[in-house]
Amino acid sequence: MVALEPLAEKVRALNRFDMGNFVALMDGERSLGAVHEDVARELLAYPEAVAVDLGRREVRLRPGSAEERTERFAAMAAGMHEAGLVPGWRDELFAAQRGFGTEPVFLIERAAVPVFGLRGYGVHCNGLVRQPDGSHKLWVARRAKDKATYPGKLDHIVAGGQPAGIGLMENVIKECGEEAGIPPELARQCARPAGMVSYRMELPDKKQLKRDVLFCYDLELPEDFVPTAVDGEVESFELWDMDDVMHAVAHTDDFKPNVGLVLIDMFVRRGYVTPDQPGYIALVKSLRALDCA
Repeated sequence: MVALEPLAEKVRALNRFDMGNFVALMDGERSLGAVHEDVARELLAYPEAVAVDLGRREVRLRPGSAEERTERFAAMAAGMHEAGLVPGWRDELFAAQRGFGTEPVFLIERAAVPVFGLRGYGVHCNGLVRQPDGSHKLWVARRAKDKATYPGKLDHIVAGGQPAGIGLMENVIKECGEEAGIPPELARQCARPAGMVSYRMELPDKKQLKRDVLFCYDLELPEDFVPTAVDGEVESFELWDMDDVMHAVAHTDDFKPNVGLVLIDMFVRRGYVTPDQPGYIALVKSLRALDCA
C-alpha cells in the first residue's frame, strides 16, 4: 500500500492553472469556455465567428444555428492552425456543449478544444486480469514514440476522446478494436462503467486550458487474452502487478498524467487505498476537481 500524499500531488499537478490568464468564452449570458488573453487578441481576425472585447475580458459567439457556428469555427480553427495556434490537427470533430448529452452549440476540430477552454470528454479503460488468488493485474500500454502528445509514456490499454455523434459504449468498443485488437463482442462483454473523474489544467507553453471529464471503465479481460497494437498509437503492452502500477503512479512520471488520475480513482474504488489512511477524503474529493456537467 502506498502513502496518499504522493498520489495527491499527482492530482494537484493535473489541476494547476491561473484563470487570470484567460478571458471568458460566452454564448449569450452563459460561459462556455475560456481563451488565453494572448489568443483572444488573435481572434480579432475572425469577426464573423466571435466578438472580442478585451476591456470586458470576453469573447462572445456570434448568433447563429449550430450548423452556422460549426462552419465559422471550422474556418477559424483552420486559420489558427496555419498560424500555429492550433497544433496537432486531428481531423476529428468534438461537440462544444453546455453539459454532457445536451445539444451541441457547435462542432469543432478536436485539437482546438483546449485552445477555447471547452469541456472535453473521453473514455479510459482499466485493463484488468483476475489472477487465481483473486487479485488483479493491469495491462499497461507504452505510447508510440512518434505520438504528438506524451510520446513513450505509459498509458491505459484503451483510452480515447469522445467524438461527436457516437455513444460512450460505442466509443469504448471502437477504441478497443483500434488500439488493442479486442473483438467487439469481447469488449461489450467485459467493459463495465465505473464512474468518472475530471480535471482542469493550464498548458502555459501552448496557451491552452484543458477541462476534461473522463468516463472510467473497468475492462476485466480473460487470462488468456493478449492485446495487440493495431493503429500504431501504442508500441507495446505489458501485464503489470498492481503494486508496481501504484508505485509508478505515485513515485515516477512514467504514466501520462490524466491516466494517473483514472488509476488513482481505481485504487480508491477497489480498496488499494483505504479510508484509514491520512488524506483519504481530500484525495477522493480532488478526483472530480472540475464541475462534471
